[in-house]
Amino acid sequence: MNKLKYISSLCFLGVLLLSSCTKEELKPSNEKEFIFLDAENSDLFFERGNGSDYPSAGIRVVLHSENRESSTNYSFEILDSSTAVEDQHYRMSSTGGTIPANTVIDTLPIEILTDNLIPCESMSLHVRLVSSDLERTDQTVLEINLNLESSSELAGTVNYVHSDNFTGEELTGEVEIMALEDAGQYMLSDFSFGAWSAAYGIDPPTGTLRWSNNCSSILLSGTDNYGDVWQMDEVLSSGGPEFVFKWSNTYGEFGVVSLTRQDGKDWPNLEL
Repeated sequence: MNKLKYISSLCFLGVLLLSSCTKEELKPSNEKEFIFLDAENSDLFFERGNGSDYPSAGIRVVLHSENRESSTNYSFEILDSSTAVEDQHYRMSSTGGTIPANTVIDTLPIEILTDNLIPCESMSLHVRLVSSDLERTDQTVLEINLNLESSSELAGTVNYVHSDNFTGEELTGEVEIMALEDAGQYMLSDFSFGAWSAAYGIDPPTGTLRWSNNCSSILLSGTDNYGDVWQMDEVLSSGGPEFVFKWSNTYGEFGVVSLTRQDGKDWPNLEL
């Protein structure tokens, strides 16, 4: 429903993805069988656990073979170029494994100690396949980045000044930023910062609109109750008493909002 028609009728994303950043697949020209390291994502993102949950790094050894009826043993090592530290950021139950007969994949026994990762700081893990029962002509190296997701505590009541907006008026008031169950996800009591009331005399937007915050990243996403998509276009100021940003949506509405926390705290450094 069009907002103006509405007025006349009355008068808004964690396992583990895994892929390789550096993957040199071993492809000997004179062999039908060889193995290589593989993953689905070069950047792994974790939430801080409770000290007992150690997720797998998900790095796999893959067998390229037309038909191998016997098992394949292999060994691997963690390179000194890794910034992740053994028994602090990861641990291994062994430095080798076996691809069973008539199968083609085995997962390396590497577990990530999520409670010891540093929030918003990427740790690298460089893994090299050293040997196997199959003859090799090269080594395979895989680089994985370990990241601990972290969100700032943005919840609270804030004062706003909404200028340069589609109403042509400077609007002031307060909104409540409410933390949702999913970490880093927030609902606002009025995503339009008074503009819908001033322009149309209707209630604030609902729908699927959300603020998402991880480390220094801040996003506005989702659709309002009329189906229009919203976004944050630019962060003009953050890291101090005011958080200032531009926003717009597909209906053509827009504005510049300056937010001040009522608890007197500074805003974290936020960027798109």
